[in-house]
Order: sequence, then structure tokens, then C-alpha cells
Amino acid sequence: METRLLATNDSSVIIVGANGLIGNAVSTAASKAFGEDIRVKKGLTHRHNEVDAGIKQLLSLEDQAAATVFFCHGGKGFSMRNEERRAEEERFRTTCEKMQEHREWKTLKVVLVSSLGCYLSNEVTAYKELVRQKELTLKQSFGKNAHIAMVPSIYGRHGDRRTGLIGTMVDNTLKGRITTIYGDLRTRRNYLDAAACGNALLSWGISLEDQSHTSPPRVALCGRRSYSILEIVTILKQVLGAQPLVRFQIGERVHREDHITSESSSHEVIMVDSTIQGWVTKERSR
Repeated sequence: METRLLATNDSSVIIVGANGLIGNAVSTAASKAFGEDIRVKKGLTHRHNEVDAGIKQLLSLEDQAAATVFFCHGGKGFSMRNEERRAEEERFRTTCEKMQEHREWKTLKVVLVSSLGCYLSNEVTAYKELVRQKELTLKQSFGKNAHIAMVPSIYGRHGDRRTGLIGTMVDNTLKGRITTIYGDLRTRRNYLDAAACGNALLSWGISLEDQSHTSPPRVALCGRRSYSILEIVTILKQVLGAQPLVRFQIGERVHREDHITSESSSHEVIMVDSTIQGWVTKERSR
């Protein structure tokens, strides 16, 4: 796991998990948004205290800008085992404890990038419990300065790789390979391009103000529409000019659930401009 620090005179961000798909997208968005105003731009190599090191770096600056910490790390997803969950819970708790030592920093805001799929799923899984425990730890540690951003199924380009279900399907379609999917043609999810997600997360996170209530503000970042697997297959065929080869496999019920938020959900919904057609069209020419 890598952590990245970017600081200007007016705003600073620490991105935990900057080497992941979402963390890298937030880092890229911050680099573009800050531009020539960046005073500090560095990766932190401390394996266990990288957030602590980043805050100390910011505290050492003559002018301390408002800081937002983005927790973007996480892996395994719904395939996570209980022993992995417990280890990740402990790492997160330890990091939060280290951050609490810097109480002299009055403008610290903390954003946990959480899972919309876990919030909407009816299934009990180790991953869902991990997400729940992280959110509880965040609230207990930072109170009104704790914020939660739930994201749907993310896809995009990470370095020289296409990732996420959409990215995998594009790769396999171009190479004539079969994509194995847990679910069926009707399974419907919300999908969001990583780059658009990173821009939206950064914009929302650095604009947050301290809240007077005790519950952490919770938002869901979503694409403007959801897609079934059938619709995705149709889009890829139209844009790529090749028939996607898909094999459906019976797995846990969570993979066959529809994860779609609605305006009646108990959180704010931020719609992000992002379309599968647009991203696949760009990838076709790469």
C-alpha cells in the first residue's frame, strides 16, 4: 500500500492507497487540480505510519492548509475471508489512533471511500462486516470530521491495465476470450469510470465543511444510469464491433444481486457524468 501527499497554500490531501485504482484516480485528479500551486508532492514510504508521517510533514510547513485524508485502500471485495477482515480492521484502527495524536490540527477532514454494493447487499459477508466496522471506527475516532463516500462498481485504466468488470470485458472481447460472470443477463448494477470517480471524490472531499451533527455525512457517488449485463454486452458489441463471449457461473447470491441506489435511500446521491459507451470508445482506439 502506498500513501501520497499533495499540498498547496490553500488545500492539502493525503491519499491512503494511492497505488490502487480509486486512490490513483484521486491522486491524478489532485495533481491536475492543484497544478503549479503544489508545494509538496511526494510518496510516503513508511509501511505502517504513512498517514502519521504525512500529517507531520504538513504540520512542519509554515502555513498549514486545510487537509483532507482519503482512505482509498481495500481489496478482495466480496471474496474476502474472515481472517483477512480481522487483519484489515486492526490496521485501520491503528492508523486512526495514530492520526488522533495530531489533535492540534483543527482542519483535518477524513473521508473513507466505502462500498455502495455492501450498503445495498442483503447478504452477510466478511467484506460487508469490514466496511461496517471501518465506518464505526471512523465515526468513533473523528466524529463530525468523519465523512463516508460510497462508490459503485468501478472500472477504468490503471497504468497499462484495464480493470473492473467493464475493463475485463473490453480486454477479453478484443482478444476473443471468454469473461466469466457470477450472475445472469438481468443482473443490474451502477458502474462508474475511475477517472470520473476520482474527480468527484476530490471535489467533494476538499469542499467539505465541519458538521455540527454527530453522524458522519454519507454520500453515494453514482453514474447517471445503471446497466444490466445484457445492456453491457450490447454496448460492447456496438462499439468494439465484436461479440463479447460471456460464461455465467453460479456463485454466492451477493454476485447476483442488483446494487442500485435510489433517491429514497438514506444518503445523499451525487450523480457523476460517466458513460460506459464513452469510455469503451476511447479504449477502442488505444
